[in-house]
Amino acid sequence: MTDLTFPQALTALIDRGVRIRRESWPEGRFLIFVPGSEIRVSEGRPLGDAAPELLGTLVRYGPHIDVFRDGNRMGAWFADSEDMLAYDWTVTT
Repeated sequence: MTDLTFPQALTALIDRGVRIRRESWPEGRFLIFVPGSEIRVSEGRPLGDAAPELLGTLVRYGPHIDVFRDGNRMGAWFADSEDMLAYDWTVTT
């Protein structure tokens, strides 16, 4: 699917679990939907090292969208007005 609006691309991202991207973005950049997850904080892992008082507790992450570039997670993604008004969204593999 190509030439989608942001609402169409967002619906595909969430409902179908596909990757989406804008045609104007550099090759290798895309978005994924993370429906949320839980982790047990453990020693020797980044969260456990940063917040040792949380060791052994269950931490819940809410649903969010992550941006990837060249196979690496770059962090949570937030749409700006240019992205929301664009018509060059596409479903990618």
